[in-house]
Amino acid sequence: MSILNVITYDENGAAGKTPLPDPQTLQWDSVDVEAEGCSGTNQLGEYFRDVIASKVTLSATWAVLSDEEISGLLKSIEEKSFVLEYPDARLGKRVMTEVYVNSRTAPMYCYDKGEEGQEDSWKWQGLSISFMEV
Repeated sequence: MSILNVITYDENGAAGKTPLPDPQTLQWDSVDVEAEGCSGTNQLGEYFRDVIASKVTLSATWAVLSDEEISGLLKSIEEKSFVLEYPDARLGKRVMTEVYVNSRTAPMYCYDKGEEGQEDSWKWQGLSISFMEV
């Protein structure tokens, strides 16, 4: 079972899974979303805040990926938003939620000049992606 799966639905509503390559690291974060202008400190020095939601952020990084692997991964998450299945730290089980990708960073690791008759290729190491709950 893959750690992360992109869930897609066909015209009949049937779900399909696209497994992503397993990341080298996966960091789970929960962020409180506060109502604008509704948090701070009053004249008595008391702190107050109006939390309207908690959102999950997943930060994933991958080890060395080939051109084909990184291209497939990036193409599978290029929609504006999509459903992602992942292990949730708070709930202690796998969940599905709608996310968008906040950032994608892919440093090149090395260039591999192909032999005669073969294409040149690149290796990518440290692809970093942040998935933000909608």
